[in-house]
Amino acid sequence: MIVVCSIVLFVTAILAAFVFHSALLPCLVVAVLAAALAAADLFVLRKKPKLRTAGIAGCIVILCGCLAIPAAPTAYGADDYTKMFEAYAALMVKDKYEKAAPYREALVEKYGMTDEIRFWEGSAAIVRKDVNAAEQYADDFDDKTRYDYFSLMESVDTLRYPDLTDRREALRDLYEDAVYYHPDWGYALKTYGVLLFYDKEYDRARSYLVDASDHLSEEDGEIVYFLGASFIEQGDMEKGLELMAEAYSYDLSEDYKKAILAYGAKATNGGADDANTEE
Repeated sequence: MIVVCSIVLFVTAILAAFVFHSALLPCLVVAVLAAALAAADLFVLRKKPKLRTAGIAGCIVILCGCLAIPAAPTAYGADDYTKMFEAYAALMVKDKYEKAAPYREALVEKYGMTDEIRFWEGSAAIVRKDVNAAEQYADDFDDKTRYDYFSLMESVDTLRYPDLTDRREALRDLYEDAVYYHPDWGYALKTYGVLLFYDKEYDRARSYLVDASDHLSEEDGEIVYFLGASFIEQGDMEKGLELMAEAYSYDLSEDYKKAILAYGAKATNGGADDANTEE
């Protein structure tokens, strides 16, 4: 009986280690104790019946340890913000919001609400399409120059403004601030350059797009596309077509491929067609 109970407790502890990430050490301790108790029963306790009562008591103690594992996020690692936050974020990124809740509560209780937590809670609100809640989390940021603040607000503006013109206006204001605070952030430079392109500020758009390409780790076909489009819009068909041909060699979406062909026709017709893509 003791062996069977110990094996069950051992398996339970191992499974719990995969579920309760920040409780890994308590789970392993319980598993080791269960394995040790099973071995003791096989090789020692069976030969000494009087000690088997102690073995049964050990099972009860280990069972209590298993039952306490779900509470481990608030007890184990509570002084280590990084470990607790990583466990919380790992669940949030997998949309396991209910399982992440104990970690969030423990973090907030110990450290207070932080901008990192606001970002993840705001992102969860975006998934629920609760734009007001998401915007409130963004408004509550202590530091509105953070990368994740701009990322969250981009999602808020995208959800709040179904009209493309209104959305671009809101995003332009947002990323104007982003490139001011983070002049080496490739994504922000690219996004702001694209928004300037749609506002027909082609020279400024190219400046930011070229800067973005210098700060991105990989070559970006979309940047090449918008550079080519900006030249065509300003009448430099030769330079524009050269860049469009280069952009076509990238693994871009079908919408971009169609837009490149449309710009080719526009250049051939002397700029008679409107080939702007809608993003």
